[in-house]
Amino acid sequence: MPVTTKVEDIYEILKDRIKALGPGSRVLSVREAKEEFKVAPGTVCRAMERLHREGWIVRRVGKGTFVAPETRDRPATARRTIMLALPDYPSPNYEAYAQIFSRLTQDAGHEARIVRYDWRDKILRTIPREAMEGLIVVPAGARLDVADMYRLKRVNVPFVVMDRLLNGLEIDFVCGDDELGAGMAADHLLKLGHRRLAVLLSEPRVDERRENGFLRQARFGGAEYVETIDCRTISGDSSFRRAYEILTARIPKEGLNFSGLFVLSDTSALGALKAFHDLKINVPEQVSVVGFDGTLEGEFYHPALTTIRIDNEEKFRQAIAILRRRLDNGRDGALCHLVKPELVVRESTGEVK
Repeated sequence: MPVTTKVEDIYEILKDRIKALGPGSRVLSVREAKEEFKVAPGTVCRAMERLHREGWIVRRVGKGTFVAPETRDRPATARRTIMLALPDYPSPNYEAYAQIFSRLTQDAGHEARIVRYDWRDKILRTIPREAMEGLIVVPAGARLDVADMYRLKRVNVPFVVMDRLLNGLEIDFVCGDDELGAGMAADHLLKLGHRRLAVLLSEPRVDERRENGFLRQARFGGAEYVETIDCRTISGDSSFRRAYEILTARIPKEGLNFSGLFVLSDTSALGALKAFHDLKINVPEQVSVVGFDGTLEGEFYHPALTTIRIDNEEKFRQAIAILRRRLDNGRDGALCHLVKPELVVRESTGEVK
């Protein structure tokens, strides 16, 4: 292909992207464009020079290249496009996320788009070429490493990471205060008179905030015995099934050594309730169970599940607000928000008999 044609192709692609972006949005660097389009740096430079001459972009020394404050053919009231990247793993939480995101984004006057990515990738590794101005990323159920952080930082639009605590990193994030919520679960059981407690590690070991928060408050609050039961769940496993299998295998052998159980998610807590039912252990008369997340399913199970609820709508409101701030004002340090949890007491917990 002639060099001139390559320059024209890259020019048109970049111009289409710029048209969909807001003034002040960051544009691909020459190095990033070179790697994405697999062409020589000179080819990208020529396309960039033309965009600069025509007033589409401005260059700021030491900061990068950005969409010009005013660009031709751009409506003054253009809607911003915000994309949500979700793992393609079937989950009630992810489906709820998609619905909440679409509604709140549209209510804010923006266009909402959702992309599903392979959950085995942990994060969205390849950004779709379709135009967008902001991105919200929900990581899959695995730990993020340095390479994942590097990939995220190369995204050429403002982005927010959901459901991960990223203290010490210059990355915007929104998540629930899981450690506080788990501590609330322990405190609830202690106030009901439970002194022999257990925490069921039913989800993949992404981080230990829920486990640590529960154990710390349980010991601080005077629990006589605190047991950790690790289901050794890995990404791709059914946490509901793992919780059920571990409890139905363990309790007949070792007995019921606790009267209060905290489970790391509502989904797996339902597996625990099923296990207790099949083992003919009454809830909450013999054991109280607390979940985490506040899913709709827990409310309609029998007995209805006591849970720590995180307001997902508030999480997305904060994520969208962070993106709007980035688009309007640029960068000024990482923006982080922890959503306060709420204890929702239902039928699965009761006083020690």
